[in-house]
Amino acid sequence: MKFHIVCFLPMNREEFWKIRSSDEFLRFLCNEKTSNFEKIKVEEEWFDSDGTGHRRVVYTPRLEFFELAKMAKKYVEKFFTGFEDVQTWNDASSPFCQAFVNRPLGKLEDRIVTQGQVTVEPAGEEKCKHIMVGECKANILGIGTFLESAIVANMEKFYKYTYPTVVARYKSYKESLYSCDQGLSSVVRKQVPAAA
Repeated sequence: MKFHIVCFLPMNREEFWKIRSSDEFLRFLCNEKTSNFEKIKVEEEWFDSDGTGHRRVVYTPRLEFFELAKMAKKYVEKFFTGFEDVQTWNDASSPFCQAFVNRPLGKLEDRIVTQGQVTVEPAGEEKCKHIMVGECKANILGIGTFLESAIVANMEKFYKYTYPTVVARYKSYKESLYSCDQGLSSVVRKQVPAAA
């Protein structure tokens, strides 16, 4: 099943691109009560000599946030423990563009694959447009089509509703830390006597 998911994020493109897979942002995403994820861990990251970056991320979802048909849910709950996302990008040749391949961990890894590309475009001074295009294939007799529909529906739900909210909260969090640092710096400057 092909997909094309667009959402607008309340952060400029450059800033979002820097934080998108940072440990701090991923921890923040997991700590959000409405997040689909219990744990997100960057397992490894490496760069080729031409500047192409690769990142392998493991996601442990909160299954209560995933909507599935009843017969597919029983199957998924039995075998699904999370998924691996392998990301590839090259900021020099294709800035703000990242390819991805997602596979479930465990017994389903050779039966379900979601792959595509994320592109981030400017959409104003403090906004960016997050575009995800690709295809989901589930090769499981009898429920493959249901799983593909459910995976795409859950991706749409996450990227259109949860993700923009989390990015906004993260940005507010970072701005409040910056404000606190600035306030603390001015208090410290006032308390330290000037050298004579």
